[in-house]
Amino acid sequence: MACHQLGLLVVVGVGVGAVLVDPRGEARGETILYVDANAGGPTHNGSSWCNAYLELQPALSVAAAGTTIRVADGVYRPDPSGLPNPRQATFQLKNGVVVEGGYAGCGAPDPNARSTDPSATILSGDASGNDPPGNEFRDCCYASYLPSCPDAGCAAAVCAQYAYCCDLQWQQDCAQAARSLCSALCDSKNDNSYHVVTGSGTDATAVLDGVTVTLGQADVPTFPTEDSKGAGMYVQGGSPTIRNCLFRRNDAREQGGGLYVSTGSPQVTGCTFDDNRARNYLDAGDGSGGGAYVQAGNPLFSGCTFTANAVDWTGAGIGLAQTGGTIEGCRFAGNFGPAIDGYGSSPLIERCMIAGNGGGAFFTLGSPSVRGCLILGNYGPGVYSLLGSPELLNLLIVANSSGGSGGGVSCDLCDASVRNCTIVGNTAYANGGGVYAGGRSTAEIHNCIKWVSP
Repeated sequence: MACHQLGLLVVVGVGVGAVLVDPRGEARGETILYVDANAGGPTHNGSSWCNAYLELQPALSVAAAGTTIRVADGVYRPDPSGLPNPRQATFQLKNGVVVEGGYAGCGAPDPNARSTDPSATILSGDASGNDPPGNEFRDCCYASYLPSCPDAGCAAAVCAQYAYCCDLQWQQDCAQAARSLCSALCDSKNDNSYHVVTGSGTDATAVLDGVTVTLGQADVPTFPTEDSKGAGMYVQGGSPTIRNCLFRRNDAREQGGGLYVSTGSPQVTGCTFDDNRARNYLDAGDGSGGGAYVQAGNPLFSGCTFTANAVDWTGAGIGLAQTGGTIEGCRFAGNFGPAIDGYGSSPLIERCMIAGNGGGAFFTLGSPSVRGCLILGNYGPGVYSLLGSPELLNLLIVANSSGGSGGGVSCDLCDASVRNCTIVGNTAYANGGGVYAGGRSTAEIHNCIKWVSP
């Protein structure tokens, strides 16, 4: 039986994986399974890099508690075998099982070398591999209200009949024409998974680390339905650990384009949520939580980045409902809608940068605490509270602009505590460029600087 030195450990081949053993021969109790889409074999039982499983699904199926699944660079799709609806295919996490992406894999000088870039290992909901590379599907097959659409061929076909679709706005009738004239494009997501990854029923020992989760399509139109939420990852009654992952280009019809959690407290650290959407394109919808949405839990989001996520309601970065938890050291930039939105929620938000979004941190009811943050250049109030009791402490609130009242801080029927804040250069179309307290609100402002805010 061959042994290979690995730091202070040796790896002993054991058929379906490897057991970590210290130099004294004492098993550490952790099994390793290998997954590599490019493994040469001759067998594929997960016992080594070149005998790795070719897909992630069989490794998850056999993994028991205490297993680490190492996944090499490549694209991996959920297996729909045996399901009545292939779109229900998903990677279900397990308690006690760690899934780690980014390994070099079979044939590399060091197959255990691991990249810090999560885009090397991709978990994709695109079952047929036929999704367009950009936003052609989103902005051609549905109304974008922008001139034309990103697919040149589709735009030419539609605008030959309806010139205003290219000259003015790509409206609903333009999108309807596209679904008829550009069927190959508009049917490309008809087989995508509703949820690429599922973490329901898990605890913190279920770990997803260092992968990209992409092209989930939770678009079941019947309202409400669980298959209209959590396109990238769906969690019902679970609290998994999610580390160093990228959630990109996942679309949910209702809530949680990238991540949806109900009745759970996930630990999410070092992750990026980019270009996810929670939008009901076909009728008035409850699209909220473009990047992530958490209901009835105490999540931790630490060191995460939220960029270019979009909603048709609110909470483009994160949407919260009846939730506590902590958002710390995160960056929200360029999201199409308020960066954070909470309903009946009282999270702690600290050391975050919230810049250039369609609004800063918005709360209805609840008692959120926002501390030590930079809230800069948002196209909506920096902080908005309705019927709540927010605590604002040690904030720098700069150059935010509101189309209504309260460019820096807007408090409506609320009791706000504002302490040690600098509120500079904010503007409002109506009243209170710096701070607005309306409708029998109480705003206690102590030791603050308010400057150049009309």
